[in-house]
Amino acid sequence: MKKTKLFIAAILVSFAMTSCLVDDERPSLEEGNANTPYSVGTDIESGSYIFTPADTEAVKIDGSVLLVGMTEGTYAPYDIAVKYEIDPLNEATEGTMFAITNTTNEFIIPAGQELSSDMLNLELYPAAFPTGEITKVIINIVPVNPSANVQTGLPFGKIQLDVEKCDPPLSGTYSNDQNGNLVEITPLGCNNTYRANYLTPFSSIYWWEFSHDPATGNIVITDWQFEGSNPLTYDTASVDAFGNITVVNADVAGVAWYLDLTWTLSPL
Repeated sequence: MKKTKLFIAAILVSFAMTSCLVDDERPSLEEGNANTPYSVGTDIESGSYIFTPADTEAVKIDGSVLLVGMTEGTYAPYDIAVKYEIDPLNEATEGTMFAITNTTNEFIIPAGQELSSDMLNLELYPAAFPTGEITKVIINIVPVNPSANVQTGLPFGKIQLDVEKCDPPLSGTYSNDQNGNLVEITPLGCNNTYRANYLTPFSSIYWWEFSHDPATGNIVITDWQFEGSNPLTYDTASVDAFGNITVVNADVAGVAWYLDLTWTLSPL
């Protein structure tokens, strides 16, 4: 019986020593929260922008500078001052391809509040971006005075806009040989993918999407507005040397009259 008591006592002592070691190395949950810095960023989302030569108007992008992470879920008891900086990896020319148009470079989040009263205002100038390239616009939000109490950076403290400019050959306005409705074709990207706003010859306006192989002229219809319930099939689709798009023997399932229809779109 004495040996059993000694064995249990040894386990308890070992557990106590282990607990002490863990407490020494890792702060408690409360201490961890108390030491968490305030995180500041902007609600401008990073993302891609696609421009064509037809895009000439400035694109305005506005966002708030705000707390995105708070110590123990509370606002800071002091003012937090941050500013913007152009990232060293930025590829666009400031003042020519883009501009930051707000009147101040310093944003103050007042004590006890979440937002700065000043917003971050950006403009992109599509005409100035080079065609056939992706140009990165990268802007950082950083503390005015570096402090362990405030952190910035990814994902909310860095804005990266990937601006791609291209001249897709099939974008534009088309007539169709079935009725008087015009078809607007716009690029979905710089990868020869497009969306047409009207599927010939419906009386209602339904979009459809396709990809184009410039080497062969072939077109693949990839989707349309009701593809899930009424799939579209066809024999061939292609672009000729004059830019006319022809779809041969198209069927829309569930639409009795849309059977073996051949139609052509001609650029205006």
